[in-house]
Amino acid sequence: MTKKNRVIATVLAVVFALAVALSLVFIAAEADHDCSGEDCPVCELLALCRGVLRGVLAAAFVCLAAAALRTAALSRSARSALRAAITPASLKVKLLN
Repeated sequence: MTKKNRVIATVLAVVFALAVALSLVFIAAEADHDCSGEDCPVCELLALCRGVLRGVLAAAFVCLAAAALRTAALSRSARSALRAAITPASLKVKLLN
């Protein structure tokens, strides 16, 4: 990874963390606001923040599921490779019958 890509990845990670943190802070601060009616701008922002957090949760779930599937597939292939690698010939066993 080049230095430019690392900087971009770091900036995106910071922006992502700030979006999540500020959404949580806004929801906590405005949870008991005085609603002004049907077109309340605070309620609209609360809904937007909840949507951001739901999207983050869904993305985290997908990443965890993909990691679990990859781990299961790697462990299965590693077991089969281990079984194939351990043979009498690979262990230099002489069969003198």
